[in-house]
Amino acid sequence: MGNRSRFWEFLYIFVDSSIKALLWLIPVLISVFSFVLYTSTPFIDVPLLIGIIVICFVFVGVVQFYINKKLKDLRVFHNEVIELLRTDRNNKIQEISSREARAYPDTGYVALGEYTRLIEAIHSKGFIEFECQIFPEVTMHPKKSMRLYRVAAGMSQNYLVGNQRIMQTEQDALFRIYAPDGVDGRDFSLTWFEYIFRILGNTCSSISELQMGDYYIIKKYKIYKRKGHHYFRIYIS
Repeated sequence: MGNRSRFWEFLYIFVDSSIKALLWLIPVLISVFSFVLYTSTPFIDVPLLIGIIVICFVFVGVVQFYINKKLKDLRVFHNEVIELLRTDRNNKIQEISSREARAYPDTGYVALGEYTRLIEAIHSKGFIEFECQIFPEVTMHPKKSMRLYRVAAGMSQNYLVGNQRIMQTEQDALFRIYAPDGVDGRDFSLTWFEYIFRILGNTCSSISELQMGDYYIIKKYKIYKRKGHHYFRIYIS
């Protein structure tokens, strides 16, 4: 995980430095072009030329300030969300030591590893993604918000499913989220629906609070296919 974090940190520094260099290169090039134009055309309006150069530098400075402010606000927001997740995870750790032995079937236990996975994803990428099964017989509208439900398909089967309709029926489902390898599906769905999404829904503009006790509205997401597998990505913002 450390190597991945360093990779994303390096990528961020590289992109950020490239943007800054480009922002300052534009007015410099304009200044050089203006100087060449002035030397080749001595009758050019000098105050106008100076004004254009000054406006270019001011514009670049404003754009850079706006970008830096957005990045700073996003970092502060992500740190606050991570702190809330860590606090809730630590509280759940204390509960584990006192819970009874597992008996099947059950409704699920807390999967602490999902807290860690989300914290690492927010810190390194700013989003979390899940492998999912797409149901091709229904129509998906990529620009509409997604509703995320927890459904009980049987005594020992609990899933997270997504659709874009108010009513929850099997026919409405657009996809089903898979639990990661090694994580019980009931634990996975319980942890995300009852605990993690409650935190995200009260802190993120991209995720709503629990609606009528049934679903969350995911406003910023992406569904894509990679190497034959479908993924549902949720942006934490």
